[in-house]
Amino acid sequence: MEPGLRPTKARRKPFQPAPGRDFEVELGQTIEAKTKGFFVRVLVFAALSAVTTTGIYGLADNKFGPLQGIWVVVGPIVGAMVNHYFGSPRKDSG
Repeated sequence: MEPGLRPTKARRKPFQPAPGRDFEVELGQTIEAKTKGFFVRVLVFAALSAVTTTGIYGLADNKFGPLQGIWVVVGPIVGAMVNHYFGSPRKDSG
């Protein structure tokens, strides 16, 4: 070994399965849930930012056409997310 070089150990990621060890399948569902939660938070934040920005613009110029246009796009998206997370559960399977 050359002077000044240290031996390095191969670093493994905590979710990477090791040979001879069982892989925890439940971890995949957790990652999926976190991804969906992050996506929903980004959409809600973007929607609130767009509505707030155009609302301030409408108050300043007394023109609310852009706010109506933004709400036409944002309203159904927010409504679908609210219905999904807070709506009543249904059984559609018969």
